[in-house]
Amino acid sequence: MGNLLKADFFRVFRTKIVYISLIISVALPLFIAGVFALSDAAMGSVDPSLATESLGDSLITNAFSPVMSFSYIFAIFPVIVIMMDFGNGTIRDKVIHGYTRHQIFAAHFLVSLVYSATLTLLFTGTYTICGFCMLGVNEIKAEMTATFLIYYALGYLGVVLIASIGSGLALSLLNAGAIVLTVIGVLFLGYLGSILEFIFALSGATNYENFLCCFPTFYTTRLAQFMVYRSPDGLDLAYTIETILGTLAISGGFYALGTFVFNKRDFK
Repeated sequence: MGNLLKADFFRVFRTKIVYISLIISVALPLFIAGVFALSDAAMGSVDPSLATESLGDSLITNAFSPVMSFSYIFAIFPVIVIMMDFGNGTIRDKVIHGYTRHQIFAAHFLVSLVYSATLTLLFTGTYTICGFCMLGVNEIKAEMTATFLIYYALGYLGVVLIASIGSGLALSLLNAGAIVLTVIGVLFLGYLGSILEFIFALSGATNYENFLCCFPTFYTTRLAQFMVYRSPDGLDLAYTIETILGTLAISGGFYALGTFVFNKRDFK
């Protein structure tokens, strides 16, 4: 298994698309921050009262939004790299050398996890630096430190979900449809909590937050809202635990489903 992982990491991180994606993960947040800054300056020149003093807060708290963070893009690149294994026959070579389907899937998942985490770290790191340096943020008081830390921790935990969706679809579908479904899957799960909240609100239901926190990004989005207004009241230990367990459970489900389908595929 160790040799399989080394071979996969060596192969992945020497492909051109990987370096292109690394550049995008830094250039994209720089571009978005620039647009934010220019828009704010334009509004301020028309009416000074329209200028936002803490636009950086909005930028930082959108770091893990599926759309504003473009996390689906970070899921696409690993899918493309994984599917290269089928185009060049590497998968068959792995089987010939005695590796099991479970080992092959696990290696691809771990490589996708590291790859996605690297892209996400670069993106959110650049986002955060731009927020502080280019746009300005409100003062972060001591009681808000835990909220910021939990927000980033839960956001990076979502990388596990991205890797499980991307690797599962790439290894089970074996075609370009995996890219489309990965985008749809990441966006859908990213907004599922908000969609369900809207449905519950229309139905007049109450006390449904405990259920919704099991879905990725719902509680992270809630924390982002409290971060903007610097309110420590949004941090809740029970919700944090539910979010962690929910994300891991959904990720495990995609991993198990991807493994099952991959074991049934014939690519010889």
